[in-house]
Amino acid sequence: MLKWLLLLGFLLYAGDYLLSSSNSDLKTNAILKRNARSELEALASACTEDSASRGELPERLGSWAGGNLVDPWGNPYRYRRLEARRAEIRSLGADGVEGGVGLDADLVVAIRAK
Repeated sequence: MLKWLLLLGFLLYAGDYLLSSSNSDLKTNAILKRNARSELEALASACTEDSASRGELPERLGSWAGGNLVDPWGNPYRYRRLEARRAEIRSLGADGVEGGVGLDADLVVAIRAK
């Protein structure tokens, strides 16, 4: 009986340790995702403001935003001008690959010129 109680205690301790360390990784990734969303929204807002004086959105993001911009995971943000007054900017998420779910899901912000 004592052997089973010790084994159960060990399993509970090990499970709690594993859950708390993976929980920490999830929290870190959730913070990175929130930061990426904030950066995307700030870039979209800057594009919109810039379009007010130019009348259209830029062809490329790096042409006025200071070069290569990367998301919190180190992957470049992707900017795509759909037409003169409409574009989108995206982060490919934690995995850096199109698509995905959860933390790997792409974050996309639509941009419309003023």
